[in-house]
Amino acid sequence: MVFALIFAIVLISFIVVFGYDAITRMFCIGKDSQVQKAFDSVKEYVNRLYMKAKGSSDIAEVNIPSGSRICFVNSTSPGRNSAGQWYPDRSIEEIITVEGYNTWIEFCRGSEGYTLRHVRIDENFCVIGPSRIYLENKGAYVSIERM
Repeated sequence: MVFALIFAIVLISFIVVFGYDAITRMFCIGKDSQVQKAFDSVKEYVNRLYMKAKGSSDIAEVNIPSGSRICFVNSTSPGRNSAGQWYPDRSIEEIITVEGYNTWIEFCRGSEGYTLRHVRIDENFCVIGPSRIYLENKGAYVSIERM
C-alpha cells in the first residue's frame, strides 16, 4: 500500500511537470491563431480598400488577445513611440529596417515581422486588445492610423 501511494505521487508529479508545458502550448496556439485571424482581417481590409478610389476610407475592428499585439511601423523610421505603445529594442528596429517590414506581431510564442502590401505607416503604433484602426486610400498606398 505504501509503495502504491509513493508510485501514485511520483506519477502525478510527472504528469504535472510535463503536462504543464503541453497545456500552456495548447493555450498559446489558440491565442496565436486569434492574432493571425486579426492580421488576416487587416490584410483583407487593406486589399479591399486599395481597389477603391483615392480618398476612400474604412474603420477596421481588430481583436487581439491579451499578451499579444500587432504593431504597424514605418520601415524607414521604426523608432519608439510611447504614445503608440511601440517600444522596440535596437535589434528589432534594425530587422525592420533591413527587411522592410511594416508590421511587427508579438505572439505568445515570440515575435515576427511582416510586410503588408500597398501600406505605408506614418506614425508607429500598436494594437492591443479590442481596438479600431482607420484605413485610408491615398492613391498609391493605404495608410493605417490608430483611432
